[in-house]
Amino acid sequence: MGGLFGQYQRWMGLNDADVAWLEAVGRAFAAAGGSGSVILADVALEAGLRAAGVSVTRADIQVSSPTLSGIDPATGYIEDPVNSATGNFVLPETDVVFGGPSQGLAISRMYNSTLAAAYDEPEACGVLGPGWSTILDQRLIVTDEQARWVRDDGREIVFPLTGRNGASGSPTAEGCHTVEGPWRAAQDNVWISRGDAADLAGVQGATVAGPVWIVADNTGSRLIFTAEGAWVGSTSGAGDGVWIERHDGVITSMHSEWGRSVDLFYAQGRLAKAVASDGRSVSYAYDSQGRLVEVTRPDGVHHYQWDGWLLSQVIDASGVAQCVNTFDALGRIRTQRDATGHLTRFTYLPGGVTVADDGQGHHSNTWISDARGRTVGIIDADGQRTSMRYDRYGNLVGATDRAGKVIRHTYNERGHRTRTTLPTGGVIEYGWDEADRLTTISTAGTLRARLDYDGTQLTPVRLADPHGTTVTMSWDRGLLRHLTDATGANISVDYDKYGQIMAITNGVGATWQISHDEAGQISQILTPLGYRTEMTHDQAGRLVERIDPDGACWSYDYDEAGHLETATAPDGGRTRYTWGPDGQITTITDPTGATTTLAHDEVGDLAGIGLPDGGQLGIPA
Repeated sequence: MGGLFGQYQRWMGLNDADVAWLEAVGRAFAAAGGSGSVILADVALEAGLRAAGVSVTRADIQVSSPTLSGIDPATGYIEDPVNSATGNFVLPETDVVFGGPSQGLAISRMYNSTLAAAYDEPEACGVLGPGWSTILDQRLIVTDEQARWVRDDGREIVFPLTGRNGASGSPTAEGCHTVEGPWRAAQDNVWISRGDAADLAGVQGATVAGPVWIVADNTGSRLIFTAEGAWVGSTSGAGDGVWIERHDGVITSMHSEWGRSVDLFYAQGRLAKAVASDGRSVSYAYDSQGRLVEVTRPDGVHHYQWDGWLLSQVIDASGVAQCVNTFDALGRIRTQRDATGHLTRFTYLPGGVTVADDGQGHHSNTWISDARGRTVGIIDADGQRTSMRYDRYGNLVGATDRAGKVIRHTYNERGHRTRTTLPTGGVIEYGWDEADRLTTISTAGTLRARLDYDGTQLTPVRLADPHGTTVTMSWDRGLLRHLTDATGANISVDYDKYGQIMAITNGVGATWQISHDEAGQISQILTPLGYRTEMTHDQAGRLVERIDPDGACWSYDYDEAGHLETATAPDGGRTRYTWGPDGQITTITDPTGATTTLAHDEVGDLAGIGLPDGGQLGIPA
């Protein structure tokens, strides 16, 4: 009888498991649409069941899909782009940027659909309206227990302040000592500390006094905030500092250490215009609800269409909708149609599993995320899986590819990779000093390279191999001035007032001279033999004319989307190009009129080439 009752209990248990299994599958299909004919790939269902702890054939379901904003390097992104863990549609754009050592001076913005969906008070949004985050919006929010860094892409990094991770007076960067801290972020290789503005170096023009907050990573980047959390300036090393000026609490201009700047103008609390010191400008227009609907840049006019606070269409300068989105109530992408008309459907299954397919269950790829939104598995349309593992700070510690090959990494307490074990068994080791600088590279226990530094500088002054061959370097404000190789040959580099390369002189005294236009584009190159090449660029930075040393002139024309349309040779011959709405080149017509066509499949891969004589070349899938 005991055996009979035992079998009965097991049978009842299996029935309960069947119910749980059916519920899990039912919820998966409900998430995929819930009515009509709904198709999901088997691997997607299997991943959803396993993520829920069902082991493919039963158990309870745990739903875990944390909301992440901005760009997280440990998270996968799908299509244009969509966060695979949360369904957050992110749209990064850069409106103004400089080159050289002023590259940190930029006006960039990021749209986050899940942030936009959570807005209940429009006045709580940033200077570009609902959903958009910019460098002008970044700040610190500090309480007794924690500090939250709201980044320029909308992502927040949290620093617990309940315990001291470092001793008072410990150095955090060149010329700056902390008053208190540093404290490490809960899940990232970033630290925060309290310091004094009088000790700051690298943000030369910043006007701030008294206590400040310093946010620093392990690559030398630092951001400075006031005691109240307002952003003051940033630097990634010597000579590349950026600082801002405020009027009545609003950022009115941004400056680099090299004399570049951007002035900012507002209307009704929204950013209306950004004007760069080289004359480039960007203007922003809004509808009656304060939503960004138009951005006019040197490369054309870009438009946005909305569904509430959700960005439903992104239209480029040529008038083509680069993506058409539909969302659920949480701001997650449901479907996305690209410029070619290709539709991608997104299905969010229990357990942090996201399926992207064509709406019919074909071309299905499955993304699996852990409780922190990090991608831990990707299953392709053929059912092959790639897996990833991370430590608590988001550092990749292991990956297994579709062939089963495994690569492993270890890290030090600063988040630097110290050891990589390859699938072949080979080992690469890296050494670091206390200033976060790479000092040695070894393989199989043998030193391969050593780097030496002067003082607290982040740039190496000597590079030596195991045989004693040495290259020496000298730097000024983060710019390489001299390089001497093992034979004693010397290369020297000169720069203009903006930190752009002006001349390069080799070991025998031959000099190449380089000139730039106001926007930093190369306008002339003069060789040691006197050969001169001249170049002209438009305001969008596109090459429109080149004059060779022999006087031959080449010219280039572009369509509204910025694609090369015509290249005209010195003899007048023209090569013409046409492009599809997705930015893929479709035809090339040479000066004789002969045309080559290029065909692409539904996912954008080159599928065939049509030759001018009518011949066809097929491209294997």
